Amino acid sequence: MAKNAKNQIDVVTPLQNLTIVYVNRPRKRMEKVLKSVKMRILTENCELDAFTKKILQFSEANNNPIELRQVEKLPFNLLIVDDKEAMWGET
Repeated sequence: MAKNAKNQIDVVTPLQNLTIVYVNRPRKRMEKVLKSVKMRILTENCELDAFTKKILQFSEANNNPIELRQVEKLPFNLLIVDDKEAMWGET
């Protein structure tokens, strides 16, 4: 779903899941998404690792900063792409 995103991706998931997705996709595709698609991420409250910080800096350097918010406990997992497609799951 995310590879088809044109405008926006909204994600509710642990940061660990996002790292797995990023690492298992072609780098050029992920960089294109980070440069051109608005991302809003809601994740658990945790210390950001170096890899996550690097991704946040990359998107900001490309004038497309990721909106990252953290909460104590995630109620579910959710992915919404361009307000057209969605996937939901329990944690």
